[in-house]
Amino acid sequence: MDRVGIGTTSPVSDIHTVSNSDHIITHQSTTSGADIRMNFRDSGNTDQGGIHYLFNGNSLKFITGTSERMRLDNAGNVGIGTTSPAAEI
Repeated sequence: MDRVGIGTTSPVSDIHTVSNSDHIITHQSTTSGADIRMNFRDSGNTDQGGIHYLFNGNSLKFITGTSERMRLDNAGNVGIGTTSPAAEI
């Protein structure tokens, strides 16, 4: 498997980034309202979890298996087992 190094010529993992200041990785969509997702798949190509940023509602949702388990909304409310958080932690 090929390794990708950004800021290094000797990557030690599949994607290895090195920075001498704040470390920022940016994922950007050029489609208005499109969500940004980081999914975790098993060897059978099945998503087993993920972290999704929802532009509509400005929130993050955390998924295990195929179910949303937690959501953090733009007001700082955290909901566990609900898609409508109503309380800050």
